[in-house]
Amino acid sequence: MSDDLVNFINSKMGNDSWQSSLNGNCPAAPAFDCANVVDVPSSECDALSGLYNSTDGVNWNDVHGWLSSRRVSNWYGVTVKDGHVTTVNLNKNNLVGSAQISGLEQMTELDLEENTLS
Repeated sequence: MSDDLVNFINSKMGNDSWQSSLNGNCPAAPAFDCANVVDVPSSECDALSGLYNSTDGVNWNDVHGWLSSRRVSNWYGVTVKDGHVTTVNLNKNNLVGSAQISGLEQMTELDLEENTLS
């Protein structure tokens, strides 16, 4: 935050006590629980969660829906059909690490090309 903005807020508030509320007092986001997904078995969500965690998911180019939406079908690159994950397409999405994925017996297509995987 710029000094000018801090000075402006201090002048309006009459002091700088408001700053302490910005220093790490916000609660952490709750952990995602695959038991709460509504469109696939939790075991399939767990498999995708493992892929996310083993390939630095927080730094993917597109993480839309991942570990936030209760509908896995809303997760970027994932297709769900008849209650199961059938496609995972994360081509050119900046996955880095070791792609560990298992437990998706209904998956017919997996595209992880053009990422940095070992």
